Amino acid sequence: MSKSSTPRQLPTNEALASLRDIKSSTQKAHLVLELIRGKSVEKALNDLTFCRKKLAPITKKLLLSAIANA
Repeated sequence: MSKSSTPRQLPTNEALASLRDIKSSTQKAHLVLELIRGKSVEKALNDLTFCRKKLAPITKKLLLSAIANA
């Protein structure tokens, strides 16, 4: 099957950002993402600032990129 010709439409209150070539496992990324899932942007940024996981700064950068794309 080929790739769809029309891009995916996001709801008005959602933004999309992606990141490639992260040198970490998906399980470790899942721990950080579960920490911020469902929270407001301000609360998520605050939690990522004080999180001691290695992927927290990378996730924060990705979240800021998604905010800029919105």
